[in-house]
Amino acid sequence: MNQSENINELAAALAKAQGQIEGAKKDSANPFFKSTYADLASVWEACRKQLSDNGLSVIQCPEEAENGIAIETMLLHSSGQWKTGRYVIPVAKNDAQAVGSAITYGRRYALAAMVGIAPEDDDGNAATKAKPAAKAEAAKTNKDPYPETEWIKKAPTWRKSIESGEKKAQALIDYLLTIGTVSEERKDLIKSWEQTDGDIPQ
Repeated sequence: MNQSENINELAAALAKAQGQIEGAKKDSANPFFKSTYADLASVWEACRKQLSDNGLSVIQCPEEAENGIAIETMLLHSSGQWKTGRYVIPVAKNDAQAVGSAITYGRRYALAAMVGIAPEDDDGNAATKAKPAAKAEAAKTNKDPYPETEWIKKAPTWRKSIESGEKKAQALIDYLLTIGTVSEERKDLIKSWEQTDGDIPQ
């Protein structure tokens, strides 16, 4: 991640915006996994006005990367201060549909991560409604999420192993869980690598 020499004004504006931002609505359906998710439009809807009201804007540019597509996300402030992050999405097939799907998927996650947005019924909210036994078990593990930098670095290799049949998706999920927590959406993504068409779920 890169940034301007100073980000004090950007940080102050982002803090105000985050105090006004609510969760993104999971209003799109994933028929393969019979689940819902917050699409890119919902993530933008959750933050567009709050960012604008505080002098913040976002630029996202896709570019070709080794084994996939890189999404460069830049958060800018009216003062000229800025911060950027790069998120690489593996792409199994070299066709327009797979590339377009990867770009949309990457923009959604990168925007949410840069601004600090979570779906309304994400794991954190679900945990507050869990049964006492489930809450106790979650507290017992006391793990942080699996490191994002490690995921970005290793995901292309893991994907190749799963698509080739060398590894099973569930085996990778089980391994990741020994290190940290894994969101349901990321579990779904890993499981999708066992599909023969190689599409990335939205």
